[in-house]
Amino acid sequence: MHMRFVMLLFLVAFCFFSSCCDKEALPTECEVKCSIKQEQGNDTINAANYFFDPKEKKCKLSRWTGSDTLIPFNSLEECENCGCK
Repeated sequence: MHMRFVMLLFLVAFCFFSSCCDKEALPTECEVKCSIKQEQGNDTINAANYFFDPKEKKCKLSRWTGSDTLIPFNSLEECENCGCK
């Protein structure tokens, strides 16, 4: 009886830890890029890039300034191909 309890406990622990580390639970690259909000940096670098606007549900052009900003998409096509929602 004691051995069955230990085996059951091991099985439950294994299922718990294997499900919490499931790779499908991690966001995809597109999901991460789609969630990056438009922001302004603090540098003189000025580049045209794209981000997904969740309010308008579309990819939009933005002027990203500074090397400390996260730039989600380099082109409109790259943004649209991610299928942001």
